[in-house]
Amino acid sequence: MPGRLDFIIIQGKIVAGIEVKNVRPWIYPDSSKYLFDLLKKCCAISAVPVLIARRIHYSTFSVLSRCGVIIHQTFNQLYPYSEAALASKARQKDLLGYHDIRIGNQPDDRLIKFLHTNLPALLPSFHGRFEQFRDLLCAYSSGNLPYAEFAGRSKRRACGEPEDLPEFEQPDD
Repeated sequence: MPGRLDFIIIQGKIVAGIEVKNVRPWIYPDSSKYLFDLLKKCCAISAVPVLIARRIHYSTFSVLSRCGVIIHQTFNQLYPYSEAALASKARQKDLLGYHDIRIGNQPDDRLIKFLHTNLPALLPSFHGRFEQFRDLLCAYSSGNLPYAEFAGRSKRRACGEPEDLPEFEQPDD
């Protein structure tokens, strides 16, 4: 099992595992090591997965939120005060031009509201979803279920349809 979660919170009988990723690349559902690691860790301890990152692709949100994964975008990449010179260069338009870089280690008001208000309100309903889809999330994150099959099965399960596609019917000769 890969490492430890960044944070674990307990609300009554509900446990949530939080990973905070301050990385430049977007998080996609089918190619992010960060996402797979979060899902593996949370499946192992039966904790609702919570992913906080700078940018998370819509497909990641739409597929995984129905499976009980809570997702929050920060829209900013943080650099510590000790890296202010590097952050300044990365923001320069004639160099990298990254407009979303902030300096400091303090969370902004939006993240504080998410952690203190939104997350506690979301946990009960997402816990139920996570338990309903945990088997698929575990199989997907361990590499035993390809993304296309995971997305299809989770959508069919959410709609109350049979997960397995019917066998192809041969045409009459």
